[in-house]
Amino acid sequence: MENTLPKWSVEITSTFTAAQVTKTLADVASNLSAVYLELGRARDALDHAKMAVDMVPKHEKALFRVAKAAFLLGDFDQCQERLDVLPEDPAVKRLAADLERARNKHASKSKKLGAALLEAAGEGREYVEKPPPEELPTFFQEIVQSVTPTKKQVILLCVLAVISLSAMFLAPRRYLPQAVMMSLLCSTLVFAVYTALTMEEEDKDDAKKTK
Repeated sequence: MENTLPKWSVEITSTFTAAQVTKTLADVASNLSAVYLELGRARDALDHAKMAVDMVPKHEKALFRVAKAAFLLGDFDQCQERLDVLPEDPAVKRLAADLERARNKHASKSKKLGAALLEAAGEGREYVEKPPPEELPTFFQEIVQSVTPTKKQVILLCVLAVISLSAMFLAPRRYLPQAVMMSLLCSTLVFAVYTALTMEEEDKDDAKKTK
């Protein structure tokens, strides 16, 4: 932040003492702090009020403006520290009441946030220790699963295809249509029987697991 104090032109005459000049500079800095507070520039107000307090430590107006600017910036500890050294007057009492309300509100929010974090942590532990049950497959998923062949079924289909092709190649040309039909029928029958037996075994395994 640019310091505005060096821009001031103060002529020191023999009638002014060093203490009077310092008090005048502190008053100017304190008044600038008041202007910045009116403009909503709390950071600038705090800097100029502190500047005044550095020059005149017991400057009450500057101390009050430090407290007010600190309050607006959320520095509640510094605000309380400055209020403690100020004499009680209506403005100081109002700021002290505002500070107490702000602290209570902040404490309430912190308590709610802590409770929410603990609850979230508890839910996370429960999820890790006891994962949610798996969702049951939908109707369409069941259809797809039932249609999709297993590894053994694929192998069986390949074997049947090889046998059928071999039979068609080995069969005489005049009996080729009959050979194709017989190969298809036999392959379909073998595959159907194998699938039925496999499904029966799976049903038995499922029944044992449920028991």
